[in-house]
Amino acid sequence: MTESILATITNDLNSYSRSAQAVAQVILDQPARVLSMSIVELAQLADVSDPTVLRFSRKLGFSGYKDFKRALAEELTPASGEDIDLGTHGYLKRIVGNYTRDFTQIMAGVNEDAFTRAVEVLSEATKVEFWGQCTSSTLATDAYDKFFRAGIACVVSTEPNLQRLYSREFGPGDVILAISHLGHNEDIARSLSQASALGATTISIATEGSLVAQSSSISITTKPIEQDMFGEMNMKAAHVFIVDALAIATTIAKGGGNFQTAGE
Repeated sequence: MTESILATITNDLNSYSRSAQAVAQVILDQPARVLSMSIVELAQLADVSDPTVLRFSRKLGFSGYKDFKRALAEELTPASGEDIDLGTHGYLKRIVGNYTRDFTQIMAGVNEDAFTRAVEVLSEATKVEFWGQCTSSTLATDAYDKFFRAGIACVVSTEPNLQRLYSREFGPGDVILAISHLGHNEDIARSLSQASALGATTISIATEGSLVAQSSSISITTKPIEQDMFGEMNMKAAHVFIVDALAIATTIAKGGGNFQTAGE
């Protein structure tokens, strides 16, 4: 496509069917927001069916909606200097491009109020326990290490049986932070509900609308994303970023430092 996506849509707008025009208008009005929308969300906002969005993407010359969003993200991202050495086939450029697009979409689900509330609870907690299972266990251990070095009393548990056992021993003032990349883990969800019933504050880092997110007192949620080879990697990277941000913000909230803007 030699012409930009937005220019093409603008020029051809009057030739589209009524339903296609509805999709086109949302894209023209809110192009940056579209990058963080699933096909279902865009269809709902345009008041059309999901297949209509897919057909519109293909009408523009793309294989599907994800391919369309990738191209739109590249179009909306300003150039930033000379390209670094990307190798013969440009592997690095493609991976970074996928990461940039996916990270923006994933992080669009994070609620600032929920994040701030989590920081307040963590900074005032009597005891903090980090939970994770399977691929999330590594990040739970990393979270424990960061918070422990920040002087916060904490432990880590990555075994389902122990999490079920410990969930019966929590009470007011105690905090559990559970990490589940997709949020479908039923064991963690049940244990979080048990701990909450006993008065503990439960925090989750999980996918928006997931079982784990719904089972916690405070949910720091990320937008769902297609779990291909890039999506899985980028979802984990986003959760690493959230853990790091929580550790830094909690340390500051406890009087361990101050925010400073770049250049100060």
